Amino acid sequence: MLKPTVSVEVSTLLSSDDKENCVNGLITVKTSLSDNDKIAQSWIEITGASLSEPKKIDDRSSGVTNYSVPFDTTTINDGEYTVTVYAKDNAGNIGSSSQQIYVDQSTDLPVITLSNAEKTYKGKHIVITI
Repeated sequence: MLKPTVSVEVSTLLSSDDKENCVNGLITVKTSLSDNDKIAQSWIEITGASLSEPKKIDDRSSGVTNYSVPFDTTTINDGEYTVTVYAKDNAGNIGSSSQQIYVDQSTDLPVITLSNAEKTYKGKHIVITI
């Protein structure tokens, strides 16, 4: 039997002069899973820096192939981490894929300021006053 094929992508990567794949705040972990049979289970773990053991940030059972999971990096200390997605098929074969990230909470996100505002619009992640 073949191992499941797994890919992982971490969105919301920030640019940093000295760190690759720098993130802060809320990120999204995107997965893509496939197998010649059926995916029985998948899970996402983060390891590294100040974690004494892997931190499981998602666990799903049977049939899932593609999904996205939000993760709040403010729950861990600054430093280097590895985000790994695992997939297990019905035969018990396990495939995985990883992406390195560097958590840096001091990296500020841009702030937009509007002047002469008269209206307010609220969205899921942003409030804009015009």
